[in-house]
This record gives sequence, C-alpha cells and structure tokens, in this order.
Amino acid sequence: MKKFFITYSLIWSAVFFTLFLWVPEAFDKAFPLFSDPTQFISTYRYKILLIAIGGLFGGLLIELWFVGWKKSALNKLKNPTPSTKRDFWTCLMNILNIWKLIGYSIFLGLPYFAGSHLSSYTDLRFIAHIPTDFGKALTTLFVMSFFEYWAHRWSHSFRPLWELHKYHHSAEEMSVFAAHRNNPFSGVVMSVITTIPFTFFGATLGSFFWIGGVRILHDYVIHSEIKNDWGWWGRWVFTSPAAHRVHHSAEEKHFNSNYGFFIIFWDRVFGTFIHDNNVTTFGVEDPVYNKKPLYFEMLWPLYTFFQHPKPLKNNQEKEDIENLAS
Repeated sequence: MKKFFITYSLIWSAVFFTLFLWVPEAFDKAFPLFSDPTQFISTYRYKILLIAIGGLFGGLLIELWFVGWKKSALNKLKNPTPSTKRDFWTCLMNILNIWKLIGYSIFLGLPYFAGSHLSSYTDLRFIAHIPTDFGKALTTLFVMSFFEYWAHRWSHSFRPLWELHKYHHSAEEMSVFAAHRNNPFSGVVMSVITTIPFTFFGATLGSFFWIGGVRILHDYVIHSEIKNDWGWWGRWVFTSPAAHRVHHSAEEKHFNSNYGFFIIFWDRVFGTFIHDNNVTTFGVEDPVYNKKPLYFEMLWPLYTFFQHPKPLKNNQEKEDIENLAS
C-alpha cells in the first residue's frame, strides 16, 4: 500500500508540474487556488456558503423541534461517539469546500474538465429556453434528480465507486451532521454525473437558487433523527426522513433501495422503493471506519478505489490496513 501512495504521488507531481510549465491554461482551470489565489478568493461564491450554513442551522432547529434535545445532533456533541465526531468534522470540511478543493487536486482537475466540456459535443440546451427562473429551477431539479438517482445507484453497485461512497454509510447513527459525511473524493467523482443538467442541458446556477436553499435544508432533515414518512408525498414525490433511514439501514433487506436524494419518484419508477418505519441500525461492516484516525479514513477509499475493484479476503485487507497505518 505504501508503494501505491508513493507511485501515485510521483505521477501526481509529474502531471502537476507538466501542466504548470507547459500547459498553463489547463493548470489555471484545474488549480485556480494555486494559480491565482487572489482571484479565486474574490470570485468565491459566498452565497453558496451562506446557504449551506443557514441550511445546517435550519436543520438543527427543525430536528430539535421534532425530536427534542435528548435525541438531537447538538446534544450528541456533548459526549460524541467516534461516529459523531467524524460526522461533525466532515460536515465542516464540506461546508467550507475544503474537501472539494482537495478532491479536485488529487484527481488533477479531471472531473472539472469532464463536467465542463460535455456541452461542447452537442447542444441540448432546452432548459435555457424556459422563460422564467422558477420554471428553469423546477425543470433543473427534475432532470438533476434523474442523474442523481443513477449516480447514487451506481455508487452502490459498482465496486470502485462504492469504495468512495461507503464512508457516507459508515455513520452508525442518523444525525444532521451526517448529511455531509463524505471523504474528499466521492463528491468530486459524483459531480461529473450530477452537473450534467448545468453543462449539457443549459441550466444555470442563478435559476437553481430559487429552490437550492430548500434542497440543502431537506438534505439535513432526511439525515436527522426525525422519522416521519410524510404520507403520500413521502412515498411518491419527495424523499422523506423515513425513506432515507431505510437507505442507510444496516439490515440486508433494506440494501439497494431509496436512492433518491430529493425526489423519491425515480425509485418508484425503477422499483427500488422500500417503505419501513422501523429502522434502528445503521452503518457498514468495515475494519477502518470509526476505528482509525480521520486522516487514515480519508486515504483508505482512495487506495481501494484504484487497487481493489474485487472483494478482498479478510486477512489481506487487515494486512493492507496495518501496513498503511504503520
């Protein structure tokens, strides 16, 4: 495993300096923080940061209102379990976009180029022709939910992607902070698929702000200790807290279900919806997560993403873990 990280670091350094010396235009796009820190900071979308922070506080207050102080995420911070500590710190790193910067850098900006240049192959910018911003936002949401559904489903069925996404499911309890329990790499890879509506169909960030805040708040709520299924709306239209608890369930009968982030409709269409209001156990079987230091938990998915697309034997996995930790 040490050989893998040494080799990867050498390749990364070689490509990094090649871009810097001979392809400065590509370097500027792939690493804006390195190429022009002042410009990067001045053009940073602080509105998105404020929406994310506001959504977090909103989610915490809503959870507090419905479940009370004793079961709330805020109360769990008083005597946090290893899982809760990771929820909090990874949530903070995601809100501040630190994980995204690390992820894009580790993958040498390739996800950025893949997403930003898709539209150059053909022009299907039908969303751009919708006259109102609200109409554009609703259409974007519907189209994006389709791509998110399949990106999420592939993250469970395709082993390398599952190695990146598994960390999100390693949370051993539902918590508002668990909404952003991700490593620096999973979100970046997922964004290649989920940003297609923006780059390929003509959607704009401006139009999506109409409902972007509601969507962020919803993400916090469905990861909270709230267990409501929202009745008919939660079974056919929007993903309810109860539906997402099923998705995070550690029980085998709930595996591969309820992939919708915001809209549950596509799970109904493709037959992956499960309704169950009695989910009590969460997490994944893994010898690393919630047991090793946080930095180690962040490195492990990168290694397994490249090295082990097939299931590992227990003794081999244990040996690899110990070698990396030593």
